[in-house]
Amino acid sequence: MWRDRVFWALSGAALVLLLCAPVVTLFSMRELQEVGISLSLSCLSFFLLLVTVFLGSTSLWRDIDRRFVVPILTQPIPRSRYLLGKFLAFAIFLGFVTFVLGLAAIVSVLIASQQYPSDRPLVWSSLFWAWFMTWFRYLLLLSVALFFSVFSTSFFLPVFGTIGVYLSGSVSYQVLEYAQRNHEEFSSAFVFLLKVIYCFLPNLSAFDFNVYAIYGLAIPIKDIVLCLVYGVCYLLVLVFLSFRFFARREI
Repeated sequence: MWRDRVFWALSGAALVLLLCAPVVTLFSMRELQEVGISLSLSCLSFFLLLVTVFLGSTSLWRDIDRRFVVPILTQPIPRSRYLLGKFLAFAIFLGFVTFVLGLAAIVSVLIASQQYPSDRPLVWSSLFWAWFMTWFRYLLLLSVALFFSVFSTSFFLPVFGTIGVYLSGSVSYQVLEYAQRNHEEFSSAFVFLLKVIYCFLPNLSAFDFNVYAIYGLAIPIKDIVLCLVYGVCYLLVLVFLSFRFFARREI
């Protein structure tokens, strides 16, 4: 990961965007703090998405395609341990990236808030939870990428499958809510199909706490706990299924 040119190119671009956020906020109408926080969170989310898709989803496939994994799997260790180590390494890597970009975001937000003080308070706890939930959202997406990678013979399924799950999982709740609210426009079979799809897709929008951080609102503890319980359960199921598929795969 550290030697990958894609990672360093993305890291440089992300840091530049974060440090340029105070300049961009000058074009806003007296909401420099809010715009600075929004830009910082959006930049972090976009960068983690790129890292998860283009590095996390292809790492296992590259190891198998280049036969790097063969000497490891010939050792008397279960495949699940190798896969778990791979997943935990990327989870820590995403956490480190979130921490570094979070420090850059703090500098950016402080500069933006000092240029024109906002009437809204800067609630650091909400900002921290927004960062943490952003990391956890892409940790969940990483488990999806791992699941696609264990039975894929090319990089197309892990990459485009992960992108598809990200796009659909980000809007699945809103689509289902709209269909239920306007049920007279849709058939009952279609609404039922949306419910089934919603149950299988990860609800990634549930981990979006950016509004609380931007407008200085306290995040209800119940919402945090429910999201974490849901995310951990979904993640464990996907990792378990990945173990099962990878144990039966011929390499």
